Amino acid sequence: SDFGIYVLILYANLSEEEAVQMSKYGLNLRPAKGKKQPPRPSIPLPFGFNEDDDNDVEKEIAIQASKTKSLKDVEEQQKKALEEDPTIFDYDGVYDKMKEKVARPLIQDREERKVRLQILAFF
Repeated sequence: SDFGIYVLILYANLSEEEAVQMSKYGLNLRPAKGKKQPPRPSIPLPFGFNEDDDNDVEKEIAIQASKTKSLKDVEEQQKKALEEDPTIFDYDGVYDKMKEKVARPLIQDREERKVRLQILAFF
């Protein structure tokens, strides 16, 4: 603001150019903009006063029909996938196999150490 530039010129003994450069930094107060009030939400009509009741019922029927259709489609896809590969939804089996690959070498190593310790203890 102009006031800030004049303050810098008077109290900091700066030239006008230096004051303008300095005014880019620091506290620059901007004029307050007019506050916009948020729009008020519409008041819902009391039960029984809605003129679009018929449209609402038709909408609900259409929504339910699309839901049942999509559920049927999903079921058909699942059946088709199971026919192609019966183990397609066997997540636990796949997880167990992955963990078995990691655990088997550890178990074998532990058993080998146990045998070595028994042999060393024998001598």
